[in-house]
Amino acid sequence: MKRSLLQIVVLVLLVLFLPQGSLVDACTTFCINDGESLVFGRNYDWSIGVGLVMVNRSGIVKSALIPPTDVPAQWVSKYGNITFNQYGRGLPMGGMNEKGLVVEQMWLQETKYPEPDDRGALRELTWIQYQLDNCETVDEVIATDSEVRITQESVPIHFLICDARGETAVIEFLEGKMVAHRGEDLSFTALANSTYENSVRYLKSCKGFGGEKVIADDSVSSLDRFAKAARGVVRYDAAEQGGAVARAFGILEEVSQGRATRWSIVYDVKNRAILFRTGKSPKIKILNLDEFDFGCQAPCRVLDIDCDATGVVHDRFVDYSVELNETLIYDAWKNTSFLKNTPDVVLDVIACHPESYRPAKKKGEEKGE
Repeated sequence: MKRSLLQIVVLVLLVLFLPQGSLVDACTTFCINDGESLVFGRNYDWSIGVGLVMVNRSGIVKSALIPPTDVPAQWVSKYGNITFNQYGRGLPMGGMNEKGLVVEQMWLQETKYPEPDDRGALRELTWIQYQLDNCETVDEVIATDSEVRITQESVPIHFLICDARGETAVIEFLEGKMVAHRGEDLSFTALANSTYENSVRYLKSCKGFGGEKVIADDSVSSLDRFAKAARGVVRYDAAEQGGAVARAFGILEEVSQGRATRWSIVYDVKNRAILFRTGKSPKIKILNLDEFDFGCQAPCRVLDIDCDATGVVHDRFVDYSVELNETLIYDAWKNTSFLKNTPDVVLDVIACHPESYRPAKKKGEEKGE
């Protein structure tokens, strides 16, 4: 499908509105895997907390919205997934798919994305959606580097991912190349806002990890949050009351940045559940993936992340609409310092882009059979 002149103009404008620095030292993630439990924790620390929880369907044809100088990545989603979105549909901050793959992102100023080439291009948050749509395992995520690349106009972030087999990886883009830490190269399954290499070097200078430095419990620096998260994972005992989920929420409290911590999310991978709470709505809400219809003919459903509810909240989801997406986008973009001057025409195109998504044709339909 050819792009309209308006879309081309909008995408050129969008390149001009790039972040010059993080608003806060943002976000912490970690993974607990004791053989019995597999739990992934994440704090989303940012200047705003608005968001929608979105049910994304399988069997949907999608394309990336990118500057016209690149060829957009295009794909058909293999797996349904649930994502946490702040800047619009198709632009998740993270999530989990029906196969148990979890992808979460954090700010990393040292990030440098690849030079343009013939791989399909997408923005950094669309990369998350692409992985959740297409991959079941960490191996598959890493293998996509030969197929797609993040554009250099993107926000600098890195990723912690895990799959249902218990495989975990840190993925960074440094000096224009993907760097993946996994297996024996992933001594600690945690991540904050420093490179993994620098984070581990700092941790090994701390007491209990080979050094003499005392981990500052009252510090919210990236390195100290990494150290506290790693310490919490290492000290976890499966016999603890409440188990791994309770421990995960405890670690998230330890690495919290107070009011800047907007969302706390725990993915209970083996039990196929997501638990979360927000600064505005601190009651824990629960989503069971087995209760959602991810089929391509099912409606896309969304939930206000700050809904005033507790426990299982499946009945609080409503049908997605362009209006809901547009409201979210205007609220988030206009209240983010480096995005607030984005022209309305740009926001309108971003809000409407998911209308191009469509169910994939079944075999034979292409020929009119």
